[in-house]
Amino acid sequence: MLLYGSYARGFRAGGLNTNATDPAQVPYAPENSDNFEIGWKNMFFDHKLKLNLTAFYLEQHNQQISTAMDGINALILNVGEMRNKGLELELTALPVKGLQIDWNASFSRARYSSLLLYSADQNAVVNFKGNQPINTPPLSSMLAAQYTYNFARSKPGLSVFGRGEYRYLGRFYFDFINGLSQPGYTLFNFKTGITTRRFELSGWMRNASNAKYVAYGSFRSFMLGSPKTYGTTFTAKF
Repeated sequence: MLLYGSYARGFRAGGLNTNATDPAQVPYAPENSDNFEIGWKNMFFDHKLKLNLTAFYLEQHNQQISTAMDGINALILNVGEMRNKGLELELTALPVKGLQIDWNASFSRARYSSLLLYSADQNAVVNFKGNQPINTPPLSSMLAAQYTYNFARSKPGLSVFGRGEYRYLGRFYFDFINGLSQPGYTLFNFKTGITTRRFELSGWMRNASNAKYVAYGSFRSFMLGSPKTYGTTFTAKF
């Protein structure tokens, strides 16, 4: 059993807005964060079950955000104060020889304690306190199962394997005002192949259900998730 705790200080350098018309907005300050984490790692049943639990808390100060305080000129300004807390779980089980089951899940609650942005609806700067940060799903999870059969019983050699994955991402927002969002979605991935000590030949399929989703988004920029994709991969180790 292992119990641990950690603290880290994050830093992002400031800079200059060369297009600012207000001299006070030309420089923007550094962004920093305080990160706290405690965790518990353990093994059970003669190393056939691994369980890890982690709790974290983060405070982000002077967050640098690209925004237009006048609704016209976009500048990088220190307008965000954000707090994020959550739990992470990792589990690995080896119930029978050759079978491995992995599950991990993450839950977080990230909210701005202060977020001063221009609102076109009100034609004024508004504090969007309580909003969620962009591209940050509050819930994500992955469940995978892989079975491997080794033909060389005494030592690693020729083997075949099959793997299936289930992934879920909860709803997340593309803008700081929290007007545009991607609903939660599910992905299924599969892979099977044959391996030796030096080579692997596998066939795979990603997003098997051909789910349609936006993987990432920001102001006027969006990246669609990959559609159903399949192929083969050959790997050699030297």
